[in-house]
Amino acid sequence: MTSRSHNGFLRSSAIAMASALVLLLSEVPLNAQANPNQVALLRWYSANTVTQFPTQTQPFGTAFDGTNIWVANSGSSSLSKYRPSDGALLATYALGHPGQLIAFDGASLWVTDSNSNTVTKIRPNDGAVLFTVTVPGAHGIVYDGKYVWVTANGSVVEKLRVTDGAILVGWFVYCQPIELAFDGSNVWGTCPSSNQVFKQPANGGNFTLQTVGSYPYGIAYDGAYMWVTNAGAGTVSKVHASDMLIAASYTVGSDPFGVAFDGANVWVANGVSSTLTKLRASDGLNLGSIPTPNLPTHLAFDGANIWATHFGANSLGKY
Repeated sequence: MTSRSHNGFLRSSAIAMASALVLLLSEVPLNAQANPNQVALLRWYSANTVTQFPTQTQPFGTAFDGTNIWVANSGSSSLSKYRPSDGALLATYALGHPGQLIAFDGASLWVTDSNSNTVTKIRPNDGAVLFTVTVPGAHGIVYDGKYVWVTANGSVVEKLRVTDGAILVGWFVYCQPIELAFDGSNVWGTCPSSNQVFKQPANGGNFTLQTVGSYPYGIAYDGAYMWVTNAGAGTVSKVHASDMLIAASYTVGSDPFGVAFDGANVWVANGVSSTLTKLRASDGLNLGSIPTPNLPTHLAFDGANIWATHFGANSLGKY
């Protein structure tokens, strides 16, 4: 993990909140966009259906497993499971150590923790720990359809076998990665300390680096482009997945952190602004922003709604 830990980053963001409150007053109201997944929910109207649910301490990573929303509560060393339809808390499971980011492999959950240098595999139905793997500095994580990839200390990305967590190979990428994404063939990652992203072929081969904005952190794939939040610049970079050329850069809120794609739009969690910004993926048009509780961090999409963890408010939002 970089010298700027996620806790330190968010604490500094909280201090800057007071100076950013004026930004909330100037945010443009969110304009609803058609989403075919909303038809089954009878949500074709432009109403704001934002709902908040309490979490345990310092919720950070979040993921959807096809049935439920999961939240890693980094401050209380636990993992919580929520029902998407109504946000009901179904269960909370003790991890025994802080959890940070979550990935789902189609059957099990994987939770990273750079504090204990571990990756833990969890059974979703009862929260049972299946096994724990030692990965120094484990933080970013992604599943590629066959293997789990995890960022580690020393500018390394580890490739883990799903069945037993065995580390099959470690790729050196010449920058310190923090978060990961997969484009169907390549593993991508953000490197805040060098203002770069990397692209590593999943089956081996040489990695490629591209400079983006200041302090890149979150990363998400929309089927053609990678979207990278630049926390130090208040922007999002749209990067061609094929050749890594930067297609465009868009201004969002202060300290953009997490990012997610909903099938048509890209959502960005702005930590200091305490807003979510919605960009149309096709052309980056800013469709507006929604105020959130303190310090939104990571996002997940359940097929109909965007979910956001609010690190500074100990809450989970459904948008």
